[in-house]
Amino acid sequence: MTVSVIVPAKPYTDDIERAQVIKDQLSNYVDFIVSTEGDHPATARNEGARKARGTNLLFIDADMNIPKLDCNYLESFNYDLATAMYTSEYDSIPIVAQNVFALTGNPFSFYGGFMWVRSHIFTRLNGFRRMPAEDVEFANRAWKLGYRIEVFPFYVEHTRRFRWANAIGPTVTEEGIWGIP
Repeated sequence: MTVSVIVPAKPYTDDIERAQVIKDQLSNYVDFIVSTEGDHPATARNEGARKARGTNLLFIDADMNIPKLDCNYLESFNYDLATAMYTSEYDSIPIVAQNVFALTGNPFSFYGGFMWVRSHIFTRLNGFRRMPAEDVEFANRAWKLGYRIEVFPFYVEHTRRFRWANAIGPTVTEEGIWGIP
């Protein structure tokens, strides 16, 4: 098994520099892709995944602080989809909610900051949709197909303020209401 790390980044911010910090925190990956494609995180993530060669994909937003991680360690959990527990100096209510959701395997735990997914599942779901809350919507589609959402036993730190509009987004897709599972 192999891991491709994908960091969606905006080229006109400090995201490129932050991606290097993330790269330095990781070991044993097959590719490290900083994707600056498009004007939406879904576009950048999908383009990065298209270029990836790994059997597992790890999406990490450039504004995350992560512990030193060995990708072989992450693979040892044999998870289909996974996230980590979050910390933040900002917005404790959304962070607490995310962690509670993570511990219960709820798709609402699958925030874009740190997402693990097997490549074949990503392909089966045709990637992220270009919409608000694309990460949670992706996890909800996977959950409906019977994939479990797990949580790694470590914390990552979200370094920017939480944006409620991004988290709530529209609740109706072409399949109907995806709502709270």
